[in-house]
Parts: sequence; C-alpha cells; structure tokens
Amino acid sequence: VPTLANTDEGKLKIIEDMKIANKAERVRAKAMKEIIKEYGYRPNDLPILVEERANEELDKLSKEFVEV
Repeated sequence: VPTLANTDEGKLKIIEDMKIANKAERVRAKAMKEIIKEYGYRPNDLPILVEERANEELDKLSKEFVEV
C-alpha cells in the first residue's frame, strides 16, 4: 500500500503491480467459472484445472509485471 515514505515513482510502481495482480485474479476467476459451468459441479482438482486454463494469460501478465 503506498505511503508517504515511497517516492512518486515507487507509488506508481505499487499501483501498477496491484492492477496486474487484480487482472490475474480476474483471469483465474473467469477460468474457474468456465470450468464449473462445463463440469456442472466443482471438481476436486479445480485449482489445477484453473491454473492450466489460465496459464497462457497469467504468463503474459507475469511478463507485464516484470516490465513495469
């Protein structure tokens, strides 16, 4: 969370990092909803299926995270 102790550049970096983290959570949530809809129930291996389905988009976001 930005504080007065951070530089303006540091505050912007934290804000951008938080935006990317939120995008990643939305990607995972979307994948989870799609999987549950396809299966008709919540499978036991849902976390694994979510990561597999969201992997490509999460990789893009991780590269964006490093570049910011």
